[in-house]
Amino acid sequence: MMKKMTFLLSVMMFFMAQVYAQKESKTLVAYFSATGNTRTAAKEIAKQKKAVLWEIEPSEHYTAEDLNWRNKQSRTSKEMSDAEARPSIKQCTNIMPYDTIYVGSVRASSTRG
Repeated sequence: MMKKMTFLLSVMMFFMAQVYAQKESKTLVAYFSATGNTRTAAKEIAKQKKAVLWEIEPSEHYTAEDLNWRNKQSRTSKEMSDAEARPSIKQCTNIMPYDTIYVGSVRASSTRG
């Protein structure tokens, strides 16, 4: 009797594991793109992973002048050199329902002296 119970319990656990493994995971691709390059990559990843796509938007959008990294006084230059100068985000999304989260952001430029 004990062997039958152990066998039945093992079979039940096996099938429960199969059901759990087949559970569809929820994936989020969150990205921040100033010029559109990261957006393109994020869209492709979301398509491949069948994920939800969410753009992290700054409260104040960037102008061409803001993005001029050669100008040390431009907005992006200041944000890259000062951790306190990061842009505020327009709105946040609830990440709790997601099992996997991919995050894409702009590449910070740097010069070596």
